[in-house]
Amino acid sequence: MDNPPPILPNGTRDDHGLSSQNHIAQSLVVECKHWRNKVDDLEGLLTKCTDTVLKHIPNCHGDLCVLFSDDKKLQDLNAQFRGRDKPTNVLSFPGEGFEETNLTQLGDIALGFETCEREAHEKQISFDNHTAHLIIHGLLHLCGYDHQTDNEASQMEALEVKILAKMDIDNPYKDEEKL
Repeated sequence: MDNPPPILPNGTRDDHGLSSQNHIAQSLVVECKHWRNKVDDLEGLLTKCTDTVLKHIPNCHGDLCVLFSDDKKLQDLNAQFRGRDKPTNVLSFPGEGFEETNLTQLGDIALGFETCEREAHEKQISFDNHTAHLIIHGLLHLCGYDHQTDNEASQMEALEVKILAKMDIDNPYKDEEKL
């Protein structure tokens, strides 16, 4: 599979000189205005997510770009990079060289508004909490976690739940555990 292009149109990241170990320098791209209408402080929510992840995974550091877009964009990215021609809630694109200690690019995360909104409504949870969960989910992928096997999924979900609890967000998988 090809490496995805950077999300920012000019291929640069504005880290304001903050990129270093034990820090996630974040950039936001808001393509879909509905995100700003639905979440009062996208920057604050992203910072809270990255700070909380860092407390649990201190070696997860580098530059992060998060694209807040719509389902059309996520469907295009999903088709191009995963071969799935349908919208999705979140995609993550790891940067190169995560294992290296001099990492500068953690990677990119893209979120689709309509799918996130629909899922939050279906789960009867706040949109902000669901968005936080998806950002954390994407960050964990960028930090090397996956859910391809049952064991991997259990480990990743347990870490998500632990991180979300530190943010006073309920377990997003609690209803699935009852099945």
